[in-house]
Amino acid sequence: MSSIKPFKNARLELVPSFQKEGVIYKVHLAVKPPAAGERQGMVITLIFDTSGSMHDNACKVGDDATNYHTRMDLLKMVAELLVRMLCADDVLCLVVFSDNGNVLLPPTTMTDAGKSSAISAIKAMHPSGCTNLWNALEVTHHVMARPEYSESLRYAIMLTDGVESYAANHALGTVGAFAALPRSFVLNVFGFGAGVSSAMLSSLASASGGRFTNIADFTTLATSSINALATGIATCSANVPLTVTYSDGSTSEHQTSLVQYGQNRDIVFATSKVPVSASMNGLPGIPFSEGVSILALARYDIIAAITGTLTSAGRHNQYAAVHSKYADTDAAADVSECATGGELVMGCASPETWEKWGMHYSYAYKQALENDHRMNFKEKGQARLGGAEFEKYKALGDAAFSCIPKPAATGGSTAVPMTPASAYGMGPVTRGAPPRAAPVVRTVWSVAATNDPTQAGGCWAPDSMILMADRSRKRIQDIKPNDIVWSKSGFAKVEYTLALGTSQPVQNMCRVGGLLMTWYHPYLSEKGGSWRNPCDDFPVVAMPVPIVHNLILGDGHSIVDLDGTLTVCLGHELKAPGVEHVFFGSRAAILDSIKRQPGFERGQVVYKDLKCIRDPSTNIITGWYEGVPDSAFDSGC
Repeated sequence: MSSIKPFKNARLELVPSFQKEGVIYKVHLAVKPPAAGERQGMVITLIFDTSGSMHDNACKVGDDATNYHTRMDLLKMVAELLVRMLCADDVLCLVVFSDNGNVLLPPTTMTDAGKSSAISAIKAMHPSGCTNLWNALEVTHHVMARPEYSESLRYAIMLTDGVESYAANHALGTVGAFAALPRSFVLNVFGFGAGVSSAMLSSLASASGGRFTNIADFTTLATSSINALATGIATCSANVPLTVTYSDGSTSEHQTSLVQYGQNRDIVFATSKVPVSASMNGLPGIPFSEGVSILALARYDIIAAITGTLTSAGRHNQYAAVHSKYADTDAAADVSECATGGELVMGCASPETWEKWGMHYSYAYKQALENDHRMNFKEKGQARLGGAEFEKYKALGDAAFSCIPKPAATGGSTAVPMTPASAYGMGPVTRGAPPRAAPVVRTVWSVAATNDPTQAGGCWAPDSMILMADRSRKRIQDIKPNDIVWSKSGFAKVEYTLALGTSQPVQNMCRVGGLLMTWYHPYLSEKGGSWRNPCDDFPVVAMPVPIVHNLILGDGHSIVDLDGTLTVCLGHELKAPGVEHVFFGSRAAILDSIKRQPGFERGQVVYKDLKCIRDPSTNIITGWYEGVPDSAFDSGC
């Protein structure tokens, strides 16, 4: 078990002040830390989105438009960078998530050997599945809430590129469910690209006392990541409670979240009550003085302007008045992003700009100010944020980044269309063939967790080679009724072949060894002999596969060998975890569903456009149908 020294909060000074403006009091709680001090270890969890869209192209390599870095390529680079910034006083956990959250690396002390283990685990990450943010946070909470870490500084950085697919899995929603957990760590969230839900991600971060950062085009990915981790490393105090007492005897509670060495933590808010005193950690109250600094007032007004601009969805930005108010004061640099040509103003230039990056940038800028954290190197309005200790660790991160090899580009060219031969992903591209196009990542309306009974059982792609009784192999589409195939429990006669067509342009497929199969068709894993879904273990790619195949065997047989992978036929009657299913596992249910299809009488069932019938109360598939769907049917399985 990895251990860590208890984290000790540095001595802080609280200076409360207010400024009366009409009937409103602007309250400033200035929390002042030491300029420098001993570097303390922390428990940090890096939470990585490994969903299928992380295989999308992120940026071009060179000028020939043939090689692209994927989002996963860049994620691995940044992950390795962050690991290299840690030291032997830190404990690192790696959590990855797609359809489920999983611990990729258990809490490990960051010795040289620990870093090596972490980097090896990072290099092995691969994209597949959907985006289950809630389960990732739940898994992280279980790690961070361990009793042995109760006195530690606990910090997490999440990197994701998508919109959650599992919001309905919790009655409170992802943000509500996360906020309801005991606060076991401070979360920083990085959202890649224009497709993220910045409102939701910033709410997640806010619920933990952290912040959201948008990575619009990956040019600031490394710097923003370095800054985020340097902030955690330079932390000298965390989550100190502050209490304000008012003249009517009422109180309000506030919290510092993370305080860095050499960087004041400023909390500014407005109230109609008269503030009398403020206390920290339950100590005796300190009387308020009158007069708030110009920098604190500017900070309050910038945050208010961003909030108003967000409320209007960028249609009415409120920055000109803020810039005019402070342009000739000591806060002139702080309001530079509110000037014409400033990033905040440019983000509202048009509805298209707002949707593409302005909205995301606004959420990120607001939370950076609220937490006194620097985003990256571009924002002049945040230049004063970050003390000498932050700068020191930031410089170490910059040096580490310069030593990391440029990642190999695993994406493809978007200039060359996918050819039929490569569409199935069969074998390597031969010399002289056009480069394979980047896979089309699927869009899924709703999925659930591992071995989800509401998902389709799935089948095998054409040209899959099944093992016959005589040890030869035969293409699955060439199998006929009465053929004898090898099965795990002995030789088996084929009773029915099924050709399952679809009108959908693509199907979600996974490659398991040499077998290309649909993403939720159970296979027998070599590791422990358990039944698994391909999407649990392998990348999911939407491929133009218009037809897939399956079999029904006789004499109680069901497990066959296709391209070296043990997988299961329909109507298998197996009850083991991961393979049992009320419809796909029931021989009677399958036969009843297919008996009206063309080819049933001769044992060769054909569907041209397969639909799934679902139980309305459970969403579990209970039958198949050929034809136009209505309210009781899915378009495809």
